[in-house]
Amino acid sequence: MTRTVVVVLSLIALGFIALPVIGLLIHLAPADMLRALQTPAATSALELSALTTLLSLGLTVVFGTPLAWVLARTALPGRPIFDAIVDVPIVIPPAVAGLALLLVFGRLG
Repeated sequence: MTRTVVVVLSLIALGFIALPVIGLLIHLAPADMLRALQTPAATSALELSALTTLLSLGLTVVFGTPLAWVLARTALPGRPIFDAIVDVPIVIPPAVAGLALLLVFGRLG
């Protein structure tokens, strides 16, 4: 992968994280944000995010550890592609990506 491609993909990933946060800071006062987080819908969304994070963590440990061993110890064809795929969850945690997608593409995003 060329350096330009890496930079472009990094900027896209940064946009998924930064845009929702900037939108929240522009549109909500801190007191309003705290009230919004205490609603049943927000509580439910936070619980779902925590659950999906725990499940993805479990899958990462179960499948990621053997994959890491294979990538570190063998000369696998297409290894750079597998390395890139493995690095995505490290760069963008699932909870952050899910929240960013919800805020950007949700009903009021």
